[in-house]
Amino acid sequence: MIAVLLLGCTGESPEDTSAVAVAWMEPDTTGPHAIGVTTLEFTDVRGKELTVEVWYPAIQPASGEPDLYELPIARQAYREAEPAVGGPFPLLAFSHGFAGIRYQSVFLTEHLASHGFVVVSPDHTHNTFLDLDEDLTPQVLYERPDDIRYSVDEVLRRSDSDDEIFGGMLDEDAGYGMMGHSFGGFTALVVAGGALSYAGVLEYCKNNSGRACQYIDAVDPVEAERHGQGDDRVLATVPMSPGLWYAFGREGEGLSGLSDLLVLGGDRDQVLDYTDEILPVYTSLGTPRTLATFTDAGHYAFADICEIIPLFDDCDEEAGGWINMEQAHLITQTIVTAHFGVHVAGDDRYAPWLDGAALSVYPELIWTHEE
Repeated sequence: MIAVLLLGCTGESPEDTSAVAVAWMEPDTTGPHAIGVTTLEFTDVRGKELTVEVWYPAIQPASGEPDLYELPIARQAYREAEPAVGGPFPLLAFSHGFAGIRYQSVFLTEHLASHGFVVVSPDHTHNTFLDLDEDLTPQVLYERPDDIRYSVDEVLRRSDSDDEIFGGMLDEDAGYGMMGHSFGGFTALVVAGGALSYAGVLEYCKNNSGRACQYIDAVDPVEAERHGQGDDRVLATVPMSPGLWYAFGREGEGLSGLSDLLVLGGDRDQVLDYTDEILPVYTSLGTPRTLATFTDAGHYAFADICEIIPLFDDCDEEAGGWINMEQAHLITQTIVTAHFGVHVAGDDRYAPWLDGAALSVYPELIWTHEE
């Protein structure tokens, strides 16, 4: 582990005591910042009420205990902690999975905040662990990208104000990174600019039984056009356990315009099959592209679900020969932080952790990069 002490964002001389010393840390360890977390509730421009969790770099509180969230998940974030100095900080957005929840992957969102990122994660209404309504899944599919877009807008609006936490924290012209798990991985692909094709998915579903096909009869293409899709502010994208590539065309051709993506997948995914769902997402993308395959990993290697509901196969490492969850989380933290560090924060010190040779220290990881 290497810590590099730098002057934070002011560009001023060491003699200037207003300059802020920030210790840069390698992505495979917790970053130099304490972690703050807050929950925002607001009505967006659609008239939709959103609940959004935001993690941010903070100053270590003098007292108190880390937040347990609602379910609970014991981690490292302090609710309403004083924000760190030295911004503006880079912005990321996270989209949870089908029947997930906004704080389903705090192992990752908190880690990113410790490295100086602000991470925004909305609940996708009617598609969370607490309010799932499968009859509304087509509506959720339409609305998910806008849930992300308007959550980002709200945090940027607060940053451009005297908000006690967010005032001055972000640069509204800097863009943001997009990530998501499962259905959230699909959402990330849409927000990144993947071109959806209703005709393509209809054609695919005539002779196939992909997970999205059970909902296709309820999808109204005219209604879908009323909702936003890609956001040109997205700088980098990380879909985890993604699928539904055929929603972008019979051959996934609507993904060909996306490049520099980092796709994470488990080769024993029992929800979105690695060969039938995850791998075709990757091969449909433009180049350069990178695939991080986690051996003996299932669908939930990229979430904290085993702490919430330890009922899934891949939660039982010893009985099923699954990847150790702590190791899967460590690898995920390392490569996702490095990817966003380079492509969103513009910090090339993270680049060595995107090199296949360097990542050979993780025997559970197969790293595939194509130019």
